[in-house]
Amino acid sequence: VYKGGSYLIVGPRKSGRTLLALQLAKEAAKSDQVCLYFTNMRPKDLMIQAASINFDIQSYMNKNLVIVVRVAPPGELEDFRNNDDVLGDYIRDIISVVNEYKAFLPARVVFDELTPYLGFEDLGYLQSVFLQTLEEIEDKNISSFFVVSEPAAKRAEAIVDVIASNVTGIIYLKKSAQKLNQFHG
Repeated sequence: VYKGGSYLIVGPRKSGRTLLALQLAKEAAKSDQVCLYFTNMRPKDLMIQAASINFDIQSYMNKNLVIVVRVAPPGELEDFRNNDDVLGDYIRDIISVVNEYKAFLPARVVFDELTPYLGFEDLGYLQSVFLQTLEEIEDKNISSFFVVSEPAAKRAEAIVDVIASNVTGIIYLKKSAQKLNQFHG
């Protein structure tokens, strides 16, 4: 993982995406580096997930080494604005939050589950907004990690391709069949 690099974590449901994202936050915190962790999970669910990898996230939150930023899902976009504009604002707000916490000198930004915020109609606009956001984060020498669902349709695949074309690296998680037909990440 390069300092100041940007990474996309892609995988199907239950493949370990959130656990990997939490591991990235844990490793930063253990090194006394601040991690901004964006999530739409309920705090209790996030703590349960973190505990499953022996990560006492609350203790690191108390030390301001992990700063959890709860992001509301976009829901139904029925206001008078263009849906792409609303989604663009969600992506650009990452920079606003990074700037809000600049006194803490964040070393990492993790956005656990960016998928709900990527339903852009205009893929050129998505690329522009995402690239501008990445460049501002990278200019601050902050490593960034974006978790997205494995695309299930051609449109979703095109959206993920736009994001993937702008990052330093891509981490693909897959499920493999184990005995008893159970799947494990």
